[in-house]
Amino acid sequence: MPTLLLVSAWALTILFMQEIKEVGPWVIWLLYLFYLLAFSIFAVTCHRLILTKDEQGLFSVSFTFRQLKFAAWFIVVYIIYNLAKIAISTTLLKLGLEPAALNSSGTLHSITIISSTPAMYIMARLSLVFPATAVDTNIGLKWSWECTRHNGWRMVVIIGLYPGLISTLLWLVSREATTAIEQTIIGLFYYVGAAVEIFALSLTYKEIAGLYADDTLTA
Repeated sequence: MPTLLLVSAWALTILFMQEIKEVGPWVIWLLYLFYLLAFSIFAVTCHRLILTKDEQGLFSVSFTFRQLKFAAWFIVVYIIYNLAKIAISTTLLKLGLEPAALNSSGTLHSITIISSTPAMYIMARLSLVFPATAVDTNIGLKWSWECTRHNGWRMVVIIGLYPGLISTLLWLVSREATTAIEQTIIGLFYYVGAAVEIFALSLTYKEIAGLYADDTLTA
């Protein structure tokens, strides 16, 4: 049920994006908010399936303080990721690149990739806050950063590499003027892949939390 809710929000947004833009930007922000809340329900359900064996969430959709806190952490980490990306991109652009080079799509694409990698590293180091929130453990970004000190690039693989491969694969099979049924099927495949990534993050948190099972969990 959480997956169907998320796929429905995703498909409707794509299908009616043109009509939504004509209404006004506030509708787009409302859709983003709805999508974030739907994703929070989906992600918390996936985390709890691994960490608590809670199977009731498979067949029901509930929104509590737990999902709201998850959504808040998601916004915070996303802001940190984008600030890091902007800072790195700005630095690269100020390294004496010629104006002609800045107009090159290849140059801009390279800058985007280069700036995204360290930003993804930062986000990966902070990502343990998500499964911790799903099981109501009171930890913050500092704990996640410290506990992933020696596994930063492994966290990048879990958080960044797999979703990138899934997104690329779905982009290759997608086409213009897709129907609602096609959008729903593509969305289901995408979020099945997202669920696998979330399961991997849950297992990572379970392993690391076991190594640091002391008062740092409540820090």
